[in-house]
Amino acid sequence: MKEDSRRPVTTLGQSPSRSRRTVVARLYLAFLILSIPGLIGSAAWAGSVADPLTLTEAIELGLEHDSALREVEIELEIARLELDAELSSFVLPTVSLSVSPPDLTTAGWSGGFSGSVDAGLSLPIGSSSQITGRVNVAWDAATGSWSASGWNLSINQHLVIGQPETALDGVDRRRATVADAEEALLEAEASLIVNVARSFFATLVAGDTLKRARASMDDLEESLLRTQEDYRAGLVGEASVLEARIAALDAEIAVEDRAESLAETQEVFFGETLGSTQLLDLVPPAFDVDRMLAAARLLLLDETAIDAAVAVADVVVDAAEALASAEAALTRSRLAVDPEVTIRAGLSEDGLTIGWSSSLTLFSPTWSEQIEIARLEVELASEHLRSARRQAESAIRSARAELKTAVRDVDRLPLEEERWTLEENVMRSKLDGGTISESDWSGFLDELESFRLDASERSSSLFIALIQYRQALGYPLEWEEWLG
Repeated sequence: MKEDSRRPVTTLGQSPSRSRRTVVARLYLAFLILSIPGLIGSAAWAGSVADPLTLTEAIELGLEHDSALREVEIELEIARLELDAELSSFVLPTVSLSVSPPDLTTAGWSGGFSGSVDAGLSLPIGSSSQITGRVNVAWDAATGSWSASGWNLSINQHLVIGQPETALDGVDRRRATVADAEEALLEAEASLIVNVARSFFATLVAGDTLKRARASMDDLEESLLRTQEDYRAGLVGEASVLEARIAALDAEIAVEDRAESLAETQEVFFGETLGSTQLLDLVPPAFDVDRMLAAARLLLLDETAIDAAVAVADVVVDAAEALASAEAALTRSRLAVDPEVTIRAGLSEDGLTIGWSSSLTLFSPTWSEQIEIARLEVELASEHLRSARRQAESAIRSARAELKTAVRDVDRLPLEEERWTLEENVMRSKLDGGTISESDWSGFLDELESFRLDASERSSSLFIALIQYRQALGYPLEWEEWLG
């Protein structure tokens, strides 16, 4: 046995001082390897500075720099301007001036300068209504001034009896477009807030995971040193040292993977989501868990909120509008004749003139087919509406189920923590008593760390689930209220 204990063994049987130097050298090498992503990141993130960044500040940055959100804001501005333009056409006339110079002929210039001033104003009456006026002017060479040579004023009123739309319907459509754009902006902001919060927490988790992986690597390196010393003392066999070394190598590999994952997560979060060129330290938010739980339970008890949210969901509103349009088309196709009436009135220096005209379809060989097509389109639109309602309700209930799960996970966390504390005490006693190996203890610690990581994420998961469900219901997110 003494000869065996003195027998030189490659790596496993090195002297304590040499073994420690070897481990230190490997740790230094591992440090250099792990530093490479950081160095690359520093080069890529033009002078990164580790400033603290809160969740509130991250959301504000996201709202400020998101190009998709800016597009929605521009679309809203355009819709408002188009509404203003539509309203202006009923308030202010369009005035134009035209001038005709003399004509050039083979005999020289013929005629004189003449022109007209035209003004037109649309009225919100009937299908369309227009008032127009004209003043003809000519240049009087004898007096050296312009003079009026004639004028007229006319009103043209058009009405499609089978389609009782008025000019104001255009204004209503513009107002509806503005309302849709405003709603789209609110939805875009809510979606962005959820995405920023998700990415914020994902970055926090990636950083925490790397930190835990490094701590585990340090523990396993120390365990490897102890196992090597025990081997030299003849307390354990060579297989135990090999197992400890494999565990240490696995830990090093895990650290490299976690470091790479963190770098990728940071690039997505800071570069793409926030539009930042710096890596910032994230400040974990302090949640008011009690208020979040109270708000979540209140929402989960309100079943009527789902029906109300389904009724105003975009897909449902669009499908309902399509159905109304199909029903109106069916009504018009059954009227068949679809008469139109136009009334004209004019006033000029020659006096007053009034006239009217009417047109209608007496017969069309496609009437029966058109009516059947319109009926089938109504039926198709009805099916689309039912499908849209199911789709909207499914999405809302899915968000509701996620919130219920998040509430349940937070509620049962104290029991799970107590259970893991007891199991940790039991496993530690077994380790001290020699009934389990270092490998078994290491495996348990990995499971315990996984639970602790999951436990630390439950508050953020509840936060995300709560604002997502509020978004699905069409409520303001009110996310600031849940931060301590």
